[in-house]
Parts: sequence; structure tokens; C-alpha cells
Amino acid sequence: MQVLQDMNENDIEAITILKDASATAIYGSRGANGVVVITTRQPKAGKMRVTWRSDLTIEAPDLTEYDVLNAKDKLELERLVGRYDSDNAATDLQLKRYYNAVLQDVNSGVDTYWLDKPLRTGVGQKHSLRLEGGDGQFRYAGSLQYNDIKGAMKGSNRRTINGAIKLVLNKKNIKFQNNLMVNVLDTEQSPYGSFSQYVNMNPYWTGYDADGNIQQTLGNIEGLARESARRWGSILPTNPLYNATLNTFDRSEETTITNNSSVEWTIAEGLLFRAQLGLTKEVSTSDKFKPAEHTDFAGSDYDGENYFRRGTYDYGSGGEFMYDASANLSYNKIFKDKHFFFAGLNYIFTM
Repeated sequence: MQVLQDMNENDIEAITILKDASATAIYGSRGANGVVVITTRQPKAGKMRVTWRSDLTIEAPDLTEYDVLNAKDKLELERLVGRYDSDNAATDLQLKRYYNAVLQDVNSGVDTYWLDKPLRTGVGQKHSLRLEGGDGQFRYAGSLQYNDIKGAMKGSNRRTINGAIKLVLNKKNIKFQNNLMVNVLDTEQSPYGSFSQYVNMNPYWTGYDADGNIQQTLGNIEGLARESARRWGSILPTNPLYNATLNTFDRSEETTITNNSSVEWTIAEGLLFRAQLGLTKEVSTSDKFKPAEHTDFAGSDYDGENYFRRGTYDYGSGGEFMYDASANLSYNKIFKDKHFFFAGLNYIFTM
């Protein structure tokens, strides 16, 4: 799906699903469960034509499917299920103190709608250029596209630059095609973390202090003992908004070069020989950094001797070269306008 997403849709002629015998006959055992065939546009004969297209893209978050409780109802629900009750008198007293502190915040107007905090309406742009021309025997096409996608999460971006050159040569009953495609992908993840973090936040927590500064921790539980605080999963709940104020980054780059060559020979009516060779070269890098102040390192696992193990930096690189060769001899014929006969012989080599 990523390959399809990053392709220049202006170069796609059709997307066809082959299944059952037809897919197996053409693609061998690899096509036993079906094949998705993406056919690129054929160059049109005639004088050279130049086509330019620009698009504006909008990534708008839709929160209508989320029905979350407000601060007052959430706190009351927790009270009714006994979250602030304990058989131990000392623990019960601490829980009641915490409940009253939160209730005081709620009565003072604290009611945070966390779902929209990391979101934005992303406005991106897309530009594409295509040149094509040729005659009845030789045709050519070249395309270039720049696609800048601004994600709905703040700070998330996906930029793609792809180009393609397609050559088609027809000589009597032989057709030769060569398609060279280059794709450069640059992605950047949001420093605000994952959206699921905000779905799980309590509305009676506020992410800002009295001066409007983003807090690293949430909830005033200083009066709680460690045993009681574990009911919330940590000593102090952390604020995912705080991470966006740090110099964190999570980005990756990927370059893919693909060349597909094919030749088709129509031997006789219904009898077709087709050979194909595909070469693909991929190079990728990833770069991730989280400083020691990141909330991932705020838990008790990084206390004591593990204090100086906070913070991470990961850099990765990789490359891959793949080739795919195939030869296919197929025959099909329709008898009496309702009986279809199809047979094929394949040789496939991949690595």
C-alpha cells in the first residue's frame, strides 16, 4: 500500500485484480491467491505535449466518532466504581484527599479536551509535470511529481519526489517497453507522540500551569503514598504535550529506483510470449532522538543507578537490491461465444 500511495497517480492507467486460474497462469504459484496489477499510462502518439497539474490537499481530523466524558462525569464515574475507596484506613484517607483535590480543580473550571491538543488541519500541495509524444512505432513519456503531505498530527510530514521515463517500441507483432521509476521519500513523525495517548488522558488534568507553561507531570498526588499512587500506573502521570517542547525528532528517508523491461511477441492469434525483467534498488536511513527530559524516561525504571541511562539516539541505514525475471507463454481461445480456454507456461526467477 505504501508503494501505491507514493506513486504518481497521474501515471496510473488502471488497477486490475486477477484471481484464480488467470493469475496463476500468468504469475505462477505467486499468483495463486490473486494479483493486483497496476498498469501505467501508455504514451500517446503525436507532437510532444506538456501537462502541468497542481493540487491543494487538506488533512482534516474528524473527532465526531469520539464520545468522551467531561471532567465532572469522569470523576464521578471513578468515585462510583470505588476507585477512591480502600479497606486500609490510611490508604483510604489518602485517596479521599486526592479525590477532594481533583474535585476542587473540577469545580474551579478544569475540563480539558485532550483530543484536539496534538491535531491540526494540514494543508499540503502537489505538483506534477508530464511530457509525452512519438509516432506509431516509437512513443515516449516522462513525468515528475512533488507531493508534500502535512499530516493531521502536528509536526508530521510526508514529502515525495518521484519521476518516471517510459519508452514503447512497436515493430509488427513485437512490442518492447521500458519503464524507469525513481522515488525519493522523506517522512517526519509528530513530536506530540501517538494520538492514543491523548484519548486516554483524564479531562480533570490540565497540561499547563498557572502561568500558561506546559507541565511535564500531571495531577497533584504529592500527598499519596507510593502504594496508592500505583493505581494510576506511575508515581506522576506525564504530559505528552511536554515532549513537543523538546528537541526530539523521528525522521526517515528512502530512495527507490526501479526499472522494468518487457517484450511481448504475438506468435499467432491467441498465442502470446512475454518476457520481463525488473530491477529495484532501495536505500533507506532513519534518525531518532529523545532527550533525557522526555516523558518516556520519567518512570521509576530510571531512578537510582539508571538515572544516567535516560535519553536515546538511534540511527539506522540499509540497502537492498532485488531483481525479478519471468517468461510466459500463454494461449487463450473462445469457443461458440461462451466457452473460454486458457493455458499458460511460466518460468519465474526472483531474488
